[in-house]
Amino acid sequence: MGNVKVCPKKVQKYIGQKLFGFNAGKHLAWAWNSGNNMIMFGPGGYGKSDAAELFHEFLVAEGALKAEDEYYVMSFGQGMTEERLLGGIDMPTFQSEGDIIYLLKNAFVSYEYVIFEEMWDAFPAVLLILKDILQSGYVRMGTQRMKVKTKFVVGCTNRSRKEVVEDDSTEALMQRFCYEKEVNWSSWGTQDYSNAFKAALGLDAYDIAQADCNIVAELCERVSKAM
Repeated sequence: MGNVKVCPKKVQKYIGQKLFGFNAGKHLAWAWNSGNNMIMFGPGGYGKSDAAELFHEFLVAEGALKAEDEYYVMSFGQGMTEERLLGGIDMPTFQSEGDIIYLLKNAFVSYEYVIFEEMWDAFPAVLLILKDILQSGYVRMGTQRMKVKTKFVVGCTNRSRKEVVEDDSTEALMQRFCYEKEVNWSSWGTQDYSNAFKAALGLDAYDIAQADCNIVAELCERVSKAM
């Protein structure tokens, strides 16, 4: 892929300053530096999606990506279809000639940095197409053939590898994501929640709003212990 290498410690610090407790910054850097894709899994609310966007921001700031190279986000699920994955169908051509031509300029394959949300929730047929694209580096649909521009894919999901791999096809797709990291906190005390709120709101040590953060943080700890 020829990616410009980035410092794992700098990535961890950059993301960690904005997302308290985030533990996968170095893993994102290692994946990028090695030219491999990355899966972040775990319960919702711990910054997987935000971190994926912040890492893109970091790459642009470091000159590893051009400022005009926007990231592409796609949410998977039961509504995901082959047509949606590949940018939609050229309807005028389909209506006039009956040929199915995908609008690949609108698809993820036309972007260097891609974020897939809940990617394992899609139907197996869609995942099979995704596997072929990531494995070959090309879109090969009928008469259409295009080399993908994608350099890096970050998959964000609540589901772990053990929950996902059900057959050889799913395993083959998972192998396109060599780096995998569970995103979670190590503890859930009042101070953890308070620090998370302060980081998100950008509060300093003398901000009067800290008192409100501490009150909400204590309530959050009580709720977490009661669950």
